Amino acid sequence: MNGFIFTLLLIVFVIWLRYELNKSNRHMNESSDNFWEAEDKANSTRKQSIDNLDYICLDTKPFTVSTITNCGDTYVDEFVRTITSLADKKILNLTGITNTELKSMYGAANITKLSEYDENYTQLVNTISRLGERLISLGLKSEATAILEYGVDIGSDVGANYYMLANLYKENGEHDKTDKLLLAASSLNTINKTAIINRINSIRTSDSGTSKL
Repeated sequence: MNGFIFTLLLIVFVIWLRYELNKSNRHMNESSDNFWEAEDKANSTRKQSIDNLDYICLDTKPFTVSTITNCGDTYVDEFVRTITSLADKKILNLTGITNTELKSMYGAANITKLSEYDENYTQLVNTISRLGERLISLGLKSEATAILEYGVDIGSDVGANYYMLANLYKENGEHDKTDKLLLAASSLNTINKTAIINRINSIRTSDSGTSKL
């Protein structure tokens, strides 16, 4: 009797497993078909003008104040050189927008340029975060704050940028600035948005003055 029940349960399990696998395969095929349909449509989109997009005009002043350029730290010097070298390049924040979407909006002929401008942006915000972290370690916290705030102003989605600022604001008791930081984080177009917001709130409500990045 027990053998019969076991066999019956095994058959039911096999049938259920086959059903789930078939359903999963159907969904995968549908997703694949939808992707390639969208990709074909995007590739056939005529070239559009990208002259009036929201390019970032890089302000190098926050990075070239005397306390930064004269601090004598080789890492700081390297980060500043990287950032200032981007001043003459086109920079676009295309975070959260896929290549298919870009081609659909501006044409496949523009994808190489748009990717280059987006890479410039990625390099910029990552270097800003690293520079801010280095300046904090050197005790140049007011300079770090100004630089990290610039990162937020240009829509950086680098989580460390927000966490460092949240810690700095907490140290200084600047709760109103933490509120503004949360508001800026809530407008990000990134899958990390919720994690960033939760981490800022955690830093604000923690007992210690600082929180690890």
